[in-house]
Amino acid sequence: QKAQLLNLQLQINPHLLLNTLNTIYGLAEIREYQSIQSFTMNLVKYFRYSLKNTEELVTVAQELDFIKSYVEVQKIRYPDKFYVVYDVDDLLFDERIPPMIIQNFVENSVKYALKKTQTEILVLLRRQGERLQISVCDDGAGMDGETIRELEKGRPYVREGETHVGIYNCLRRLKLFYGEDIRFTITSQPGEGTQVWMELPCIREAGDEITAGGR
Repeated sequence: QKAQLLNLQLQINPHLLLNTLNTIYGLAEIREYQSIQSFTMNLVKYFRYSLKNTEELVTVAQELDFIKSYVEVQKIRYPDKFYVVYDVDDLLFDERIPPMIIQNFVENSVKYALKKTQTEILVLLRRQGERLQISVCDDGAGMDGETIRELEKGRPYVREGETHVGIYNCLRRLKLFYGEDIRFTITSQPGEGTQVWMELPCIREAGDEITAGGR
């Protein structure tokens, strides 16, 4: 199960390294050395986080810091094309979740939802009793109903002949951690944005931690 989790996690973003190396090369050509330094440090944070966490849970605060590093990397690639708003109660920072779960959906908004005008991405977390509710929304390109149904069934997303496995892998990882004790929905309309909504069991203390395969 640990090997399966690592494999799923590393498949989430197979092209990021190549894209960022191309960006660094382009910045070097125009001698944007300060941008290269900032870009590279955020990239280091991104890979350090994504490679060290496999079967363990992380805190919401750690995941949000990771998302912010990812966002800073993408802002250099897509200047003024998007911004992210975080609506998270401070009391939720110690809740524990699987790594790269929220980030994957922020990444999807950056990769697939950006429009000609600036796109807003909202990350929202709430606690309802013993359940943690997570929502990632954008006001971007949206998707059709058939695509949503395939994604909610836990199937890879095929777009323009290319298979995308990010959401498919996230759902598989969630089920490895929580079994069937999750809820997951996508609401979207073409041209009107997308909302991804997840509900997970609350886990705060390390002693309560779920490992791959259940409690």
